[in-house]
Amino acid sequence: YSGQPVPDLDNVSYYILLLSGANSRVMIRRYDRGSYPDLRRNLGQWYADLALTNQGGTGNIRPVKLAARLLRLLKFQKTDSRPFERLSKELAGITPAVVQAILSGGCLPDAVAAKALAYIRSELLSNDDSDTRSTLPNSLACQWLKVWLIRKRRMRNEEENLMEYYEPNFPNAAYHCGAWLAVYANLQRAAMGDVNATLVQRFYASASRTPALVFGTLDRMGQVYLDILRKEKRGLDRIYEDKLNAVCAFFGSDLAHCLPTTLNLEGQSYFALGYHQMCTQITGEIRKRIAEKQEG
Repeated sequence: YSGQPVPDLDNVSYYILLLSGANSRVMIRRYDRGSYPDLRRNLGQWYADLALTNQGGTGNIRPVKLAARLLRLLKFQKTDSRPFERLSKELAGITPAVVQAILSGGCLPDAVAAKALAYIRSELLSNDDSDTRSTLPNSLACQWLKVWLIRKRRMRNEEENLMEYYEPNFPNAAYHCGAWLAVYANLQRAAMGDVNATLVQRFYASASRTPALVFGTLDRMGQVYLDILRKEKRGLDRIYEDKLNAVCAFFGSDLAHCLPTTLNLEGQSYFALGYHQMCTQITGEIRKRIAEKQEG
């Protein structure tokens, strides 16, 4: 209130009482007590784990309220006038666990990843073809996946090198499969413009579950799109060909670099993140090329 710096709170304890309404009554859901330095450190870790490049590729996603994030765990509805009324029904057992994970620095429930993936798939399939964002997965839903994956790795004492931007050396085949699909999706848009059914709408769901069965078809379609660019938009074909070669460089004959046959919940989450991060990288590069042309 005074506008003066906050005093030293290192010796202060905090108390949190989690309440919810139930049939005109107030119910105590959880009671926590701990040291303020631990709380401050866990909150800082939460925001660090969330860091992810925005859809424009111009920086990281801006912070939003927790309620806005929770909406990306609901069943996707294209028109929903009262989404907040659905939170208590669809996320009754999840929200307290999420709050506790934020306060304690712990893992998120597996249901968070499952719901975020379902939201991403549903939104991608229902997007209007004329919408320029139709190839991009929801950023807030991808942030849920990133936190879930990072904290699972942390609990297993594995290296936490999942960055906010696309990392070409990240050691996960599912992640690079998602990036591979993102290149094909942007290649199609560059070659064909708006189409009745996008490559993402046709193949995202199957590619994220059984990539080995799908990417042969995608490769043949990609060659068709590259041929179109060579004839109509010289120069772009080389850009996308280089992108494809760079992503494919990860894959090889050894087990860790093989194209996966099937992907479990964790693999599908890596796939979605790789797809998102490659899309944002390509979008950022397109913006940069347009700005350079305008300046020149």
